[in-house]
Amino acid sequence: MFSMNWKLALVAMVVVPVLVLTMAVWQNLARDAFMRVRVALGAVNADLQENISGVRVIQSLTREDSNISAFDSVNRAHFDANVYAGKLSASVQPMLELLVAVATLLARGLMVALYALVDLHWPGVSWVAMLSETALNALAAIAVAAEAGIPDETEPKTLPSRGATV
Repeated sequence: MFSMNWKLALVAMVVVPVLVLTMAVWQNLARDAFMRVRVALGAVNADLQENISGVRVIQSLTREDSNISAFDSVNRAHFDANVYAGKLSASVQPMLELLVAVATLLARGLMVALYALVDLHWPGVSWVAMLSETALNALAAIAVAAEAGIPDETEPKTLPSRGATV
């Protein structure tokens, strides 16, 4: 990019510090979120193993309901940790695409200004124009999806046979 037009390349690089900062913040959040998922999964596995190995004692003491309730709470914590980690993962791609769209729009604006001042022909103009139109269309689609609302499917489904959650 710098060899073709250094001014245009500098304008496109304006978003790089924001990109680096965004990724650093996201990485810290993601590390914590995925660690919570691993810890919660370990708790689910430990509780499940304890219930399987002590099934006869549980049955003899009629503790099925209390053990199911305890397992449901451990399972719910794992579910919540997974939902949070999934939302965090899903948020990174739109942020990156937004930054790329901003860089493209800035470069496009500079290009239009340069061509208005100087009557030059650069072969990459049609490619950049097409990319910026794609970015604008993607932003419009994101806005439409945000206005329409995405259904919240974070509630676990309850199985009718045992009351266990999925």
